[in-house]
Amino acid sequence: MLRLRYLALLAAVGCSPVKDSSNVPDATIDSMDTRPPMIESSVPMNMGTKVSVISPISVFFDESLDPASVTSATVKLTYFANFPMPVLPNFVLTVPHGPIPASGFLQVKGTVSYDDAAKKVSFEPAAPLPYGFVFSLSLDVKDTAGLGFTGSVSFTTFVNSAVKQYFFNNTNGIPIQWLGNPTDMNGRQTKRVAGTAPGTDTIWFTADDPKNQRSDFRFDPDGRILDERYFGSGPDAIFDTNDDTISICVRYSFDAMKMMTERTYAATAGPDAMFCTPDDVPSVNSVYTYMGSTMTGFVYNNNAGTDGTWHTSDDRCAIYYDYQYDAMGNKSREIYRNCAADQLPRTADDTYNQYYAYEYDAAGNVTKRTYYYNPGTDNTWLTPDDTIGEVIRYNRNSDGIITEQLNSFAVGTDGMWATNDDPGQRTATTLDAKQLAEEITVYSAVGTDGMWGTADDVIANYQKLAYDALGNRTDSKTYLAGPDAMWRTPDDRIVQDFDFDLSH
Repeated sequence: MLRLRYLALLAAVGCSPVKDSSNVPDATIDSMDTRPPMIESSVPMNMGTKVSVISPISVFFDESLDPASVTSATVKLTYFANFPMPVLPNFVLTVPHGPIPASGFLQVKGTVSYDDAAKKVSFEPAAPLPYGFVFSLSLDVKDTAGLGFTGSVSFTTFVNSAVKQYFFNNTNGIPIQWLGNPTDMNGRQTKRVAGTAPGTDTIWFTADDPKNQRSDFRFDPDGRILDERYFGSGPDAIFDTNDDTISICVRYSFDAMKMMTERTYAATAGPDAMFCTPDDVPSVNSVYTYMGSTMTGFVYNNNAGTDGTWHTSDDRCAIYYDYQYDAMGNKSREIYRNCAADQLPRTADDTYNQYYAYEYDAAGNVTKRTYYYNPGTDNTWLTPDDTIGEVIRYNRNSDGIITEQLNSFAVGTDGMWATNDDPGQRTATTLDAKQLAEEITVYSAVGTDGMWGTADDVIANYQKLAYDALGNRTDSKTYLAGPDAMWRTPDDRIVQDFDFDLSH
C-alpha cells in the first residue's frame, strides 16, 4: 500500500519545480520512517525539451539521501541511439557515438555527486550531449533510513538543426547552390529544398531563388523518422508548390518498444493511388531483426517472392547484414553477405561480400574500424589474412571525445595499418573550454616528412564553429586558402556556410 502511495505521489509531483509542502522530510535516522524519498523537482524538469547539451542534470529530493547510495552505479544517464537518421544535407559535427551496443542504449560518461544540504543529486556529462536525443537519468538511491527510490527523469536536448546551407565555388567564391531545411514545432526537419541559381532579382539566397528539388520528412517528436517523400514538380514545373507529385516514399516501421523493424522504399503507389500508405508497392524493403532488444542485423529484400505479396515470409533478398557483439555488448563486426541463388538469408549457399570490424579501449570507446573486402590467400573469410581496404583510427582526449581521425587507405613504409605514415586523410578537432568543437581541419596528405600529425600536413579545408551560452550552434563556415595561398589568413575563402535553428 505504501508503495502504491509512493507511485501515485511520484506521478502527481513528477518533476515540477513546485514543492509539495505536504511532504515533511524524514529524520536522518528514524525507525518510524516508512515512506521512501521522492523527487521534489529537477533541472531540467521531467519531460522537458530544449535542454542545453552542456548543462549538468540536477534532481532534488524531499529528504536527505544516504550519500553512499549515490554513485555512478546507481545514477546513470542513457539515450536510445537506434533511431534511424535520414539522409539529409544537415550539418554534421561529429558522429555522436560509435557503433551502437546490443541494447540500442548508450550510457553517457559523466560525474555523479550529492549535495546533502540541497538534497541534490547531480550528473555532469564528461562531454557535450548529442543534439536532439531523448535522455533518461535513472536513479536507484536510498534515504538515510534505507528506504529506496527507483525512478527516472527524461528530457530532450535542443535539436539545433541546420535550416540553411550555402555553397560557394572553390576557386572564386561565387555562390553555386543552397539547401533549405525548415523545421516543425519540435525542431525536426520537415523539408529539403534546393536551388542552383538566383531569382529574377539576380541576387543569390533571396526568397525568389528558383527551387530545383524538394523532399518532405515526417518525424515523431522523440526523433524517430516516420517517412521521407521525394517530389517531382507538377504541371506548373515549379518545385515546392501544391501540384508537386510524389515519386518515391520511404516509410519506417517500429515495434512497441520503438525499435525499427522495417524500412520500405516504394516508387509505386498501391491500389489507393496514394503514396506513403501501407499498400505502397515496395521496390526494396529492409527488415531489421532482433534477439530480445539486441539488433542482430537486417535483410535487404528486393522482390516479393512466389506469392507476389510483400511483407510476407517468402520475400526474397539480395543482401543482408549480420551484427556480432563482444562480451561487453559492443558491436564487434558487421558482416555483409549475398543471399545467393535461393535468394534467402542465412542459408548454406550464402556468400560473404565484405565486413567491418571494431576495436575498443577499456572505457568502451571505439578506437578502430577496419574494412575487409577479400578473404585473402586462404580464401577463407574471418581469418587473419583477410584483405583490408581501409582502417579508421580514432584518437580521443581524457573525456572520450574524438580529437583526431586517421583514415588509412593503404599501409605506409612501416608495413602496418593505422600508423602515421599511411596514405589517406586526417581530421583534427580543436575543442573549446566547454568541450565543444571550435575548429575542424581536414588534411588531404602528409607533408615532406611523410608523417601525419606534423606541421607540414597538407590542409584540404577547415571549419570554424560558434555557439551560444547553451551550447547551441550559431555559426559554421568551411574555408579554403585565399589568393595569398596561406591558411587562416583574412583572405581565406568561404566554401560552405550554415544557418541554425536556435528556437528548438
